[in-house]
Amino acid sequence: MTGRRMDAACYAVFQEGYRDGYGADGNHLKHEEDIEYALCLGFTMLKLDCSEKLDNTVAGMASSELEERYAQIAAATR
Repeated sequence: MTGRRMDAACYAVFQEGYRDGYGADGNHLKHEEDIEYALCLGFTMLKLDCSEKLDNTVAGMASSELEERYAQIAAATR
């Protein structure tokens, strides 16, 4: 899918007759292999999607609860 996006970006530049530099971005990348693939294809900007890693329940927590939750995360990850 990402390769088709790069092809579409390149073709749009060609079709419009643009003769200067341009770039294309890899959007909403979630997995390491997708990031590597986008870089190999020549994408010049990456937008990472970490939505699966976010815990939105922390917004309403008290400081003590946040500290306790943080302490549960492995030290290497923190």
